[in-house]
Amino acid sequence: SSAASDVYKRQASGFTDECKLLFETPIIRDLLVLPSISERDLLLPEGDIYRPDRVIEAENSTILIDFKGGFPQEKHKNQLSNYENILQEMGYSNVKKYLLYTRNQLLVSA
Repeated sequence: SSAASDVYKRQASGFTDECKLLFETPIIRDLLVLPSISERDLLLPEGDIYRPDRVIEAENSTILIDFKGGFPQEKHKNQLSNYENILQEMGYSNVKKYLLYTRNQLLVSA
């Protein structure tokens, strides 16, 4: 229907605007343009699968970024700490963790 199409167009436009704002924020843009491993499954020996949004292998550190559309919550930090432990078990060192809240372009060190 036309009404549903209009809602979809507004949602898509809002998402596009959010993306543009992210790339207009210098520190966020700098992180997002680095070569990364994005949305790759991490398979643990016991069969559990985890999928961090973005892992960047920097010169002296590993940068872990998880994207969120809502508002900051403690469970988001807990999720990143879990990813950090997994990456350390895989041999990645000096893991720096960030939560990127796309709705308000908020980058939080976790």
